[in-house]
Amino acid sequence: MLNKSSLKLNMIANFSGRIWITLIGILVVPIYLRYLGVELYGIIGVFASLQAVLTLLDVGLSPTLNREMARLSAFPDKAQEMRNLTRSLEIPFWLISIFIGLLTFIISPYIAQYWIKSETISIATVSQSLQLMSIGFAFQWAGNLYSGGLMGLQKQVTYNFINAFCQTTRTVGSVITLVYVSSTIQAFLLWQTIWSVATALIFVAVFWRSLPKADSVPEFRADLLRQIWRFAAGMTGISFVTLTLHSDKNSGIFRRTKSRLTRADRRLRDTICSTLRATIDGA
Repeated sequence: MLNKSSLKLNMIANFSGRIWITLIGILVVPIYLRYLGVELYGIIGVFASLQAVLTLLDVGLSPTLNREMARLSAFPDKAQEMRNLTRSLEIPFWLISIFIGLLTFIISPYIAQYWIKSETISIATVSQSLQLMSIGFAFQWAGNLYSGGLMGLQKQVTYNFINAFCQTTRTVGSVITLVYVSSTIQAFLLWQTIWSVATALIFVAVFWRSLPKADSVPEFRADLLRQIWRFAAGMTGISFVTLTLHSDKNSGIFRRTKSRLTRADRRLRDTICSTLRATIDGA
């Protein structure tokens, strides 16, 4: 059980981390718009909408690990089970992540040619941009499992420190890349992808080091998955309902892709509103 001081510290860490990431995310939008242009920056928004659909493939594994780590950490003799459960969840999670990355990578040229129709950006540029984002998203998505596990272990301070550091490095590096190296979308997304991979690997290493020591090597256990599948299925259902409720918004985004890519004020407004909403919801 957490004492009051630990609970207070975790709440402060969560709120501070979200505020910082939201603030830095808003501040760099004008810089991105200046160097990338509205259409190129809008492509990122379109891909983000596609990611919302693909998050259903999470099948509830990340919140499940979060809950199980919080439950099992209360028992000193459950160290081996915690490590076995992590191994049992991370194998299918990484397989799904690879599948998502390959799927979005393969269909990127078709999205660029038939979905995102730009008069000023070549199909090759759009396709390369989407493919880079596909790689970054695959690792970013996989890292969610371990960040959820850290939260379950009540390592909110550690999680928020790593998240804030990685997001700040990613953002500041993106600005430096655009201003001093290359103002192309490929250079911008390459840096973003590198730090998506780095962030995921950092979370993997920190989470495994945060688990209690055990005598045996962690192993895949199908019986542990059978014990938690109902909760995971329930979380998937919640995600599906949430996505369905926002289906009108998402379909509108897809139908109005071209107009969205040509309005800087709308893109800036949507970015600010979404980041602020995420901060309020997570606080």
